[in-house]
Amino acid sequence: MIDTPDLNWAALAPELITGGACMVALLVGMARATWSRVAATLVTALALIASIVWTIATFSTTHYSEFGGQLHSDELTNVGRIIAALCGLVAVALAVRGRANDGRHGEFHALLLAAVTGMGLLVASSSFVTLFIGLELFSIALYVMCALDAERVASLESGLKYLIVGGMSSAVLLYGSALVYGATGSLAYADIGAYDGNRGVLLYAGAAMVLGGLAFKVSAAPLHWWTPDVYEGAGTPVTAFMSTATKAAGFLAMARVLTTSFVPEADKWMPIVAALSVASIVVGNLAALVQPHLKRMLAYSSIAQAGYLLCGIVAWENTGVPALVYALVVYSAMTLGAFAYVVVLEREIGRDATFADLAGRGWIGEDKTMLQALPALGVSICMLSLAGIPPTAGFFSKFGLFDGVVQSGYGWLAVVGAVGSVISLGYYLRVLVELYMRAPDAARIAAEAADLPAPTTGPTRPAGTRMPVAAALGVALAAITLLLAFLPERIFDAGCDARGELVSTGSCTQVEAAGDAADSPASTTAAAAQ
Repeated sequence: MIDTPDLNWAALAPELITGGACMVALLVGMARATWSRVAATLVTALALIASIVWTIATFSTTHYSEFGGQLHSDELTNVGRIIAALCGLVAVALAVRGRANDGRHGEFHALLLAAVTGMGLLVASSSFVTLFIGLELFSIALYVMCALDAERVASLESGLKYLIVGGMSSAVLLYGSALVYGATGSLAYADIGAYDGNRGVLLYAGAAMVLGGLAFKVSAAPLHWWTPDVYEGAGTPVTAFMSTATKAAGFLAMARVLTTSFVPEADKWMPIVAALSVASIVVGNLAALVQPHLKRMLAYSSIAQAGYLLCGIVAWENTGVPALVYALVVYSAMTLGAFAYVVVLEREIGRDATFADLAGRGWIGEDKTMLQALPALGVSICMLSLAGIPPTAGFFSKFGLFDGVVQSGYGWLAVVGAVGSVISLGYYLRVLVELYMRAPDAARIAAEAADLPAPTTGPTRPAGTRMPVAAALGVALAAITLLLAFLPERIFDAGCDARGELVSTGSCTQVEAAGDAADSPASTTAAAAQ
């Protein structure tokens, strides 16, 4: 007689909501009628909101080793679910006008919900089996989403490149999992961490391959080569979602895997993660300095930001996990705000946006009111936050990450991060220079655009149409980046709860002190100066 496992469906409620809505959205989209577009959008938005509400309501309700020991639904999982669902909501709002007439609205919303479902499974995984299932579910959905604009050569190229290199990274992770199983006889994180047999070369090789597969998903150098082309070719709402939700799920999964399965090897993988952090900071910041396209600049920016976020993994024994949670929330808000403005600009000019297209758009004059200039102000705030300028939340997120690595004995990594932040001013402040210090010269803009390689065979989107929803959303996200700098307590508390699920030693006293310091920007700035 076969023993059946206990199936606690409450532990998977957010994924059941988004997974069920995925099928509904696809069926509704097949109607190909005007009402189906609105219905698919509503189904997606309501499902994501329901998932968020359920997750917040049950945030501290933990379910361990559910479904035969394959899943952990705890605070760390819930943080990832909330971030992924919120990023999905923003992507839905950004795509409202963009998917109006292409007949693929059903596929877009179904794939988006499938990706959110996969990300939830990824961060909830307590075994390499569910890790791979969650990883492949959201990865396959993203491969198709990148290529969904089939009329654009760049979109098809983006999807193909992501499919090829993504499949290779998944194979590396899967083979690494097999090596870990061969060394320990188990695929469960906790059992692997508690294995007291020979933890030799076979386990080390498997751990290295698992780390490499996850590093690919978070765009960490030197596994970053796919990022600029994929980000540039995909539709901007897809890029916005992929650059934020994927990072949040990937980093939280990486934190759980490394700090549960490979704790005895921490002295070996921590220097490797620190090296990945340095490589990402250097490559991302230097390459972003010479990019003419806004989306390529943001792609390299995301690589550099991955380097800063890796500091939270290095400092896992101290304040790294709470600082990582806070930094992921802040990163998602400011990156989505930046992409929201890119959506607005691309919709207006009818092609991929360059720095030259920003010229004079922040001015207030006879042809532009203060209200019309608000989106430019919003993206300026997001750029300052990405650069880590106080008193934005980006400054405090970097401060927390760097403080964690200093406590962990990696002070040199904090120095590298600080130098990288200074270099990043060269391209983040360039956005402000173009918006407010350059005259809008149509001839210069046309000449510079003509010298750039054409990303498509035709116009990427209808020109001249406005995106009031995206513009308002960008301004709101910019305001959130300021608000998060002054009200970080709840996020820090959630980060402390998530840390408690991974690390059994130490306390969150230092993290709470960091949160109190964040309430006083002046005191934190003074501490940083010291």
